[in-house]
Amino acid sequence: MDAVTALWIVTWVAIILLFLALGAIVRQMKLLREIVDQQGYTVTEPDVAFAPELVDGRRRVVVAATATCPRCLVILQCALSVVAEGRERAVVLTPDDAADLPPEVTAELDVVTSAQEWQKISHLPPPQLLLVEADGRVTERLSPPDYDTARQALLTWLPATHDSWK
Repeated sequence: MDAVTALWIVTWVAIILLFLALGAIVRQMKLLREIVDQQGYTVTEPDVAFAPELVDGRRRVVVAATATCPRCLVILQCALSVVAEGRERAVVLTPDDAADLPPEVTAELDVVTSAQEWQKISHLPPPQLLLVEADGRVTERLSPPDYDTARQALLTWLPATHDSWK
């Protein structure tokens, strides 16, 4: 048998083995789908807890955002407009340097740069709106798709300041 014929035989054997392996994977997926359809599937989010110092030991809204994310900048502008309407200042958690954020964000919102705290939510895509209790536990989380959704959540979560009652 010459080398070319042997190569063709080995190639076809490999192709047949790949198709058999693919068939076995498809069969396992079908069985898994049947189990999930029968029993249902639910997932709970992992408990996220920040250091209480992040929120100054009181219930606060945390906007987790990066300076390089365009949607994050839209949500930060939303937070600025809600705070300008007389709501309490939100905390901005970012892994970036505070100087990379727009100057109005650092002036009007409480910016915290902490790689350690960011690591706790780094598996979530930014931006994230988080309602954090005084002990650091996250009780509500929202990944806002747009300005209006973020605005509604911020108006619900951020209390009015005493200055806005006048």
